[in-house]
Amino acid sequence: MQTDTKAQRLLLLIDRMENRALVERLFGQAYHVITAQTVPTEPFDLCIIDGPALDRVWVDLQSARSAYSPVILPVLLRASRLSIESEQRYHTLADACPACIWIDQDERLVYANPAMMELLGTSKKGLTDIRLFEMVHPEDHQALVKAYKAVREGGPAIPVQVRVLTCGMERWLEALLSLVSYRAGPAVMA
Repeated sequence: MQTDTKAQRLLLLIDRMENRALVERLFGQAYHVITAQTVPTEPFDLCIIDGPALDRVWVDLQSARSAYSPVILPVLLRASRLSIESEQRYHTLADACPACIWIDQDERLVYANPAMMELLGTSKKGLTDIRLFEMVHPEDHQALVKAYKAVREGGPAIPVQVRVLTCGMERWLEALLSLVSYRAGPAVMA
C-alpha cells in the first residue's frame, strides 16, 4: 500500500503568511506544495484551507471538489476572531471529508470525523474510550509509536501507514501526523 506522496499536489489556501509558511514547511517534504490565494484551475489532490480563505473561495472550492474530488482538510488556526459562519463551514467540510481525520491527546482520541468513526466502528459517545494504539496491528505498533514520538518532539509532519484491527477486520490506515495544540495541550492530529 505504499504511495508516492511527494507526487501528490497539496494546495495551501491559508491567509496569514506566517501560518502558510509554517504549514508549507511541515508538509513540504512529503508533498508538492502549491500556495495560492484562489483555487487554481489545474487539479490538486489535497487542500488545506483556513477559515478566512474558506469564506473567500467557498464557491470555487465546491466547483473544484465536484470536478476532480480532492480531499479538503479545513483547519482552524489560532486567530483573534473567527466568524461563526467560517466555523460552521469548517465543520461542514471536516464532517464531509472522506479522509479520516482525528486528534489524539494523551493516547486517547478526543476528536474523529465521521469517516474515522466509521472506520473504527464507533460513535461520538464511544470515541473517548478508544485508544488508537490498542487497535493497531502488533506488527505496526512500533512504527506508530516511533512516528508519534518524533512528532511530539517537534519534528515535521510524518507520513505513516498502519493496519488497524476493528470490527473483526484488518484495515489499512494511512496518515500524515502533525503536532497541534488542542484545549491548551499538545495533541497529534492526522
